[in-house]
Amino acid sequence: MRLWQRPTPGSSSNSWNCIAILEGTQTRTIRSVAWSPDGTMLAAASFDATTAVWKLKKTPNNQMSDDNDHDNEEDDDEDNEIMSILCILEGHEHEVKSVAWSPDGKYLATSSRDKTAWVWDCDEESLLVADIECMAVLVGHSQDVKCAKWIPGTHDLCTASYDNTVRVWPCDEDEEDWPLEDHKTMANEHSSTVWSVAFEPISSSTSSSTSTSPTSSQRFVSCGDDAKLVLWSKGKENEWSKTCEIGTPHDRPIYTVSWSAMGLIASAGGDDQICVYRQNSKGDIVLESNIPSAHLSDINGIEWNPTNPTELVSAGDDYMVKIWEYR
Repeated sequence: MRLWQRPTPGSSSNSWNCIAILEGTQTRTIRSVAWSPDGTMLAAASFDATTAVWKLKKTPNNQMSDDNDHDNEEDDDEDNEIMSILCILEGHEHEVKSVAWSPDGKYLATSSRDKTAWVWDCDEESLLVADIECMAVLVGHSQDVKCAKWIPGTHDLCTASYDNTVRVWPCDEDEEDWPLEDHKTMANEHSSTVWSVAFEPISSSTSSSTSTSPTSSQRFVSCGDDAKLVLWSKGKENEWSKTCEIGTPHDRPIYTVSWSAMGLIASAGGDDQICVYRQNSKGDIVLESNIPSAHLSDINGIEWNPTNPTELVSAGDDYMVKIWEYR
């Protein structure tokens, strides 16, 4: 993995600098990475069936983070590192496909080719002793679980799978558990693999709503191998159902989707293009623009910047990471 630092404000250069290479902990492809909400930890899911959790030792300007302000002298070489390995999570039987932190950073979710999603305890005590334990193994999918995403404002988990389904796993907050019998399987609206989902940020749903501000996300989009984008909404009984299919020019599998705090939805996939959608005055989500040949090959990842909702990053099979400013 490589860590990149954006140009200094006012700099004449727009080039990002590689400030660290994190290596030596995993032996196969790293499929997914995720920063903790406070930006101090980085989790990496690998095809070697492990998830590595890295902890920030120094900020990019080489100032020690508060958590590492101690009197113990360390090896000079280690002091030059920006991040150090906190622990490696093991337990999945096959490749780990995705990793995600809960909105409050209390839990970590992983999903795997072994048809399960796991929830890991990342409370302060566990992190202090570098002992992150599995709290729940979510069993229900019949094929690979391609992704696991937390529902904003909750500890409920959503998973998407090679079995063409999307499932929601409610959290029992009193027991700190995700009872298997409580999970819900969405209606089969995809005819092939569901690759990913993206939830509407609470800030976005608040700005577009005239009713009481919601405390959790009320909509999400799923994307699939069938080149479909499906919009889902939560009903009065907290049941999720299909609202519509979003019209899209994609003609090959859609691998990735992201929803920004400004209400923009971006999608990308096997046809090498990036598409951006927005809700119009009638309430319909429609294509606003697209970038043909955004990469020279499949685009496997796309994400809006959570603090700058017009900045978009994409990653492709052409070995390129690109940063876009949406205007």
